Amino acid sequence: MKKLLTWVLMMGLLFVQAFSDDVFAQNNDAMEVSDRFKEICENIFEGEGYMVLTHDGVDITGFFTKEYENFYEGRDFDSLWNTVLRERYIITWATITPGQDEPAGARGYLLFHITQYYYWLRSENMFFLNQSYEALVSLSIDVTTLDGYNYIQSVSSPVLTLIHFGIGAYYEHQMDVDYVTSYLASDHTSLSVYSRYRFAVTIYTNWFELMDDAWAQPELGETKYTQYFFSAFVVNGNGNITYCTGDDTP
Repeated sequence: MKKLLTWVLMMGLLFVQAFSDDVFAQNNDAMEVSDRFKEICENIFEGEGYMVLTHDGVDITGFFTKEYENFYEGRDFDSLWNTVLRERYIITWATITPGQDEPAGARGYLLFHITQYYYWLRSENMFFLNQSYEALVSLSIDVTTLDGYNYIQSVSSPVLTLIHFGIGAYYEHQMDVDYVTSYLASDHTSLSVYSRYRFAVTIYTNWFELMDDAWAQPELGETKYTQYFFSAFVVNGNGNITYCTGDDTP
């Protein structure tokens, strides 16, 4: 009986070790520098209008490009990745379509399609170990202005879109939106756009089977939620973004 109990305990320890090694390897895979991140770094250091913010929304783009210029020039993307991950920096940029004359036949008005992008690289305690992930989200709105008068005539409903979410194999994910809204100032000279959201991550309970059998069907298990993220920007009456921020403070 004693020998049997010893054997059971040893087998249990071996199983836990193997399980931990597999999960650890999976988490290491998720930590690999993505091509998307490398492209974003190119745009930051080449002056393409990308901004780096602290985790509570302070613009430190100048500091970042000066402090980590050696990493970029040496193509040391691993160090840049680890820096953004450790410091919880936010990377953001915008696209604004050129104003179009006479939207809906109204002469003297300009229509702008405005999109602010937010890139998050984070690590959180999920399931078994700290799990890293990256997310790219866009916050968009259409704005019609009165040409030359710094005046916003009308706005569309804002749209929040999850463009990319990377966390490694054997997970499913979706965006869980708390709110997406906008506020037009009473004098119509500025528009504020806000959003708050998080991500739901579900692990496959049979991930060990999926590793060995390409035909196996995934079985969904427990779902974990990430922290909340906040994104916002302000547009003036000429259709230009005058301020943007982000925050991941709980």
